[in-house]
Amino acid sequence: MAKFTNDTTLLIQGIKVKFDEQGNLADIQTLNQLENLVKALIKMMTTK
Repeated sequence: MAKFTNDTTLLIQGIKVKFDEQGNLADIQTLNQLENLVKALIKMMTTK
């Protein structure tokens, strides 16, 4: 059973406006939040 925390969840409001015309994530804050989310998920999966 997974135990999620604030570090392992992310709500992105207004996601459509955070991408440019080519579909690239253009919002730096959201990019940083996604990077932190991935790091937290990796930590959760590799520690017992």
